[in-house]
Amino acid sequence: MSREMCEHWNIQQTCKGCSDIEDVILWPCGDWCYRYELEEMTHKSDDYQIIKYGTEEHERITLV
Repeated sequence: MSREMCEHWNIQQTCKGCSDIEDVILWPCGDWCYRYELEEMTHKSDDYQIIKYGTEEHERITLV
């Protein structure tokens, strides 16, 4: 789901329930990638947390 159109509300913004390609995938070891990179991470476990785009935690991780 792009940030441009939310199918749940039919508005031009990101719905907190929608996935975004820039959501962060965070593993317990501290490694992370963007959602759009996840399929390349086949060497990693499926034990990860999804950090939604636009949240304070997302900004903290990506601004390092």
